[in-house]
Amino acid sequence: MVVQLPSKVPAPPTLPPWRTRVGVEKRVGVILRRLGVSARFLYQRFDWVPEMTMTAVADGEVRAVVAAAGGRVVMVTEPDVDAGGTESRTYYVTR
Repeated sequence: MVVQLPSKVPAPPTLPPWRTRVGVEKRVGVILRRLGVSARFLYQRFDWVPEMTMTAVADGEVRAVVAAAGGRVVMVTEPDVDAGGTESRTYYVTR
């Protein structure tokens, strides 16, 4: 099995001020979703783009989970950093 997991995720950027158009749009989108408005409606009507949260997983934790499941990590790539600053590693696992 081959899986790529984030190993380091930068802190999310702060929201723009309420007084800006972007600040209002981001906050209103979150509020509408919490009130039950469908994501599909927001995508189609308002060209909404939700924030995607990501959680980093430490190398030791990945290895422990694989071992607990009866697997063995054969190889791990060097960290790869994308344009947004998220660092990820690719794990090659076997039983």
